[in-house]
Amino acid sequence: MVDVVRHDRVFDRDLHAPGESAPTLWRWTLDLTRGTVAAEQLDDIPQEFPRIDERRKTMPHRYAYTVAMQSGAGVLGGSALLRHDLLRREVAVHDFGPYREAGEAVFVPRGPLSAEDDGWLLTYVHDGRTDRSDLVVLDAGDFTGPPVAVVHLPGRVPSGFHANWIGS
Repeated sequence: MVDVVRHDRVFDRDLHAPGESAPTLWRWTLDLTRGTVAAEQLDDIPQEFPRIDERRKTMPHRYAYTVAMQSGAGVLGGSALLRHDLLRREVAVHDFGPYREAGEAVFVPRGPLSAEDDGWLLTYVHDGRTDRSDLVVLDAGDFTGPPVAVVHLPGRVPSGFHANWIGS
């Protein structure tokens, strides 16, 4: 299985941005014996920048995190992160509020053997009123709760900036 954000159309009429269709979350199930792919739409909310716990890459996973896209918030942006519980088929929303744009979230496990939701999510959040960004840390187990930490940065981190976590 591969979980992806799928665009119906991209860079076809608009060569400068992938804004021609609303990207949504899909699951592709590959049958290597038959050489087939079954496609299933998991959510119809427009979203981008899918991430999972890096320790679960190429393996079954329960949680996926994405950025919800909102009209008027930019081509690939919005004020909220989504947490998809793929086992229960539930979606939780963490909205950062008006004039704020969330970036791609990275999961940082509490320890090497921690569960998929035992750790933190790190994301940059741009404030359109101040043109500055914060590094926001959320408790993955309390996804809709208040941030664990907010680090005010001296400037703006560009929208769509990809991120990774490398533990020591």
